[in-house]
Amino acid sequence: MAILDYNLLSSFRIYNDDNEKKLDAIKNTLTNYGIYYKVAENAVKSENFWEEYFKEHPEQKPSKIVYYSGNNPTDALYDWKKSKGLGRKSGDWGGSLASNKVERSSSEATSGLGRFRSIAGKVVDDYYEKKRVGEPAEASV
Repeated sequence: MAILDYNLLSSFRIYNDDNEKKLDAIKNTLTNYGIYYKVAENAVKSENFWEEYFKEHPEQKPSKIVYYSGNNPTDALYDWKKSKGLGRKSGDWGGSLASNKVERSSSEATSGLGRFRSIAGKVVDDYYEKKRVGEPAEASV
């Protein structure tokens, strides 16, 4: 309920880029809902924490870890993708990605198309044949 509080959500729009006022609005909303918290003492950087954890539990360490600075992982990912020339509409498939690009008309993309068409045609024919006879329309392949 605290997260969806109208006053809190509208304050984000009102305060726009004033992060200090946004933080105050969050604190006030949490307090109003009886959600109390305390800022951690002796905080440890996440990189230090995880590296120490994986030393103790090496079997749980993922193959790739990305540590970022800032408060927003989405922005960090966006910045990383941009720095690598990656994006949804990126026409530049440079680097190692160039070898993975497949054109729509290439044999790799259309290799199963003939088989798909024959199966789809049989399913449609079976469906309408059974419809004409009055049987339940269940196609078998």
